Amino acid sequence: RRTIRSVFHEKRVGTPEKTAVVLNAREQILRENQVNTEAYILPKDAPPMEGLVVRKHNLAQAAVPHTSHPLNYPSLRPVEPGFSPLDRAVRDLPWESRFDLAQRMIKPRYMSECLGTPRQQYQEGLVDGLRVRPVFNPYVRLIRKKYKRLDNWESRNWDIWDPFRTFVRGSRRRYNVPNDIYPYKDELGEWHTPRLNARYRADVEKQYAYFSLPWFWRKDFFDGRFHWRDREPKGLGWWYRQEFRRERIKEAMRTMDKKVEEYRINNRRVKRYSWFEQAVVDLAGSEVASDFLRQKR
Repeated sequence: RRTIRSVFHEKRVGTPEKTAVVLNAREQILRENQVNTEAYILPKDAPPMEGLVVRKHNLAQAAVPHTSHPLNYPSLRPVEPGFSPLDRAVRDLPWESRFDLAQRMIKPRYMSECLGTPRQQYQEGLVDGLRVRPVFNPYVRLIRKKYKRLDNWESRNWDIWDPFRTFVRGSRRRYNVPNDIYPYKDELGEWHTPRLNARYRADVEKQYAYFSLPWFWRKDFFDGRFHWRDREPKGLGWWYRQEFRRERIKEAMRTMDKKVEEYRINNRRVKRYSWFEQAVVDLAGSEVASDFLRQKR
């Protein structure tokens, strides 16, 4: 087979001139940003939000990757009001099976970075300038050490790579995924550790990221992980006591005039009689003086 060095050399020789690449760089950045963001805009003929999973406007096509979608798969959740595209992208979950997601792999490619200004990062998997999934970096500078890996390691042979039959770094033996990454039981009923330890399992996970595939063999992949911005803050509770106090102050300000008048009346009633008022009570009696003096609580 042809080596990566020869393929990369052919692509570099055939690249267009510098001026043609830099001419409309800014317009291209804005256009790609808009394409990535529109993947989360609800279409006009979308079904209602109540419990519908399979929707006609995002049905998966066989062996066709969603290159314009930031997560490379249609999402499970409907569009919720008040959520930005970035907030939804970091919380999205797929509804397809693992075998359907494996068909969405995108073969790694190498290219030269756009020269001049404005410089831009690779637009795959970006939402509002933030990367929501790991993607292969095509702007990598291929040095002699990397050429040796790409030309000799079977795990870096992108032409024969299979998500269910993978090699590991430096080895020429294929492993079955996911059988070899989990503990297994032999014919005597005894459990054994996985054939692939954590180091080589991480290399297989990296190969999935090279092909823009999520690591869907994780046990809680379809359950999702609780986003740290959604959890309730822990502490002494000053934050919710302060908010409750503010709401109580707002409610009291609406009836401020009435409360001030009631306070003045009650404060006057609890005051003790003056010397003159007490003399009137002692001279005329409480029953006669009650018609002329204030009522004391």
